[in-house]
Amino acid sequence: MNRFSRIAVLINQTSGTIKELGDDPERIITSAFQREGFDTMSMTIEAVPGSEIESAARKLLREEPELIVAGGGDGTVNLVVNLIHHTDTVLGILPLGTFNHFAQDSGIPQDLGKAIRNLVKGVIKSVDVAEVNGHIFVNNSSVGIYPLSVTERKYQQKKLNIGKNLAMALAILKTTFWFPRYSVTAESADIAKTITSPAIFIGNNRYQLSPFKIGKRESVSEGILCGYAFECTHHLCPLHFLFLLMFNQLRFSDKFIDFYFNEVKIYSAKKHLKVSIDGEVIKLKTPLHYRSHPKTLQIIRSSDERDK
Repeated sequence: MNRFSRIAVLINQTSGTIKELGDDPERIITSAFQREGFDTMSMTIEAVPGSEIESAARKLLREEPELIVAGGGDGTVNLVVNLIHHTDTVLGILPLGTFNHFAQDSGIPQDLGKAIRNLVKGVIKSVDVAEVNGHIFVNNSSVGIYPLSVTERKYQQKKLNIGKNLAMALAILKTTFWFPRYSVTAESADIAKTITSPAIFIGNNRYQLSPFKIGKRESVSEGILCGYAFECTHHLCPLHFLFLLMFNQLRFSDKFIDFYFNEVKIYSAKKHLKVSIDGEVIKLKTPLHYRSHPKTLQIIRSSDERDK
């Protein structure tokens, strides 16, 4: 029944929705695989905390599985993708994170049972990944308010002992009040533009901007990156941005900048910038060199989805 003879499953024990599976999620997931006809005795199933995902993935990949299944959110998927893009190993996803943006945009069922069934009945599709200074991402990367907010969110979670979403809301408010501004120059084959903005967003493929679809992508295999920024120099700009977004007028504003490319370099007077990569924040040396790697990752997505 199984199309793969060597399967490895890696589960993030600390992913966003794993607690919904009860006290023994590994057993629940193993049983779900068995119900779909998988011979779990011949599979390698490992559950580890989020901090050990990368080392566990490296260990599993030494066994050269044909399929590796990442059970977790976008951070878990990112760590596995960094190890298998440009290889023949196929990626399956069990969406157990808080948001699961890549899984949703790739046409992977969000229900656990359906996601496992998809590994049997789904189709293998080659999709794009993106890179900044040697770091691979599947969703997006940004400079400015968001990476600063993620850093502040972690501080608020620890300080106030509150949940991730509430801490992030407080962090965004606080960071917006600080009103960081970045002056950068973006250079690609088609553009050379200096931008002053509190945030510069780079997406793997085109992100939609309408109010009810923001953060969504129609395709993850178009072979391009998108860049978005909102030029502003005063504290009311974030409110102006939200107003335009709410009424679907953002793209008509002369302050909104969007550009599309395969490769771009972002220069800054700062030697290093805090950069978010699929939700995680690291400090990178400038210039930031973004590139698209079209169709270098194989995933299993639903056969019912339109071509993404």
